[in-house]
Amino acid sequence: MTTTVNLPPSEQHQRRTMVAGGVGALVAAATFIFGIALFVNLSDYRRRPNAARDARFLVGHQGTLRAWYLVIFLVFGVAIIPLARALHQRLSDASPLLADISAIFAFIWAGLMFATGMISNIGLAAVVDLYETDPAAAQSLWSSLDVITDGLGGGNELVGGTWILLVSIAARSSRGCRPG
Repeated sequence: MTTTVNLPPSEQHQRRTMVAGGVGALVAAATFIFGIALFVNLSDYRRRPNAARDARFLVGHQGTLRAWYLVIFLVFGVAIIPLARALHQRLSDASPLLADISAIFAFIWAGLMFATGMISNIGLAAVVDLYETDPAAAQSLWSSLDVITDGLGGGNELVGGTWILLVSIAARSSRGCRPG
């Protein structure tokens, strides 16, 4: 017979936050593995931008690309929220200012990932629909959408990189995260 230890509500909340953060970290890692694997298979599409070829590719592979955008942007954006909360909780005692600032960057990054994913999926549908009647306009639309999504977070990782840097600095200054 096993007994469960009844933790005070605040400790239960902390434990749930840490478990959710661990799940978020695993899901985020899985989205990267999925994204990289698919990117390698789509490397001809992304290697040398060509609007005409890209628009044809989008029409022919829209289901795969929808899944890719859904996972690498939307699922990832959801996953980093509990991860950021858990890291904030873990680091806030040792470095409260860095923990707070890093959490803000994480939440901004999540918002940018949501925006990028939604624009990519809605834009993909618009390009596919437009391609049937005006392939040149579809090519132009996709080129414009590509610049927007790259600027939001698909083409650079300034906000996410800042979050990781701040979390790393906070963890390094925390006694619980130092080696030895």
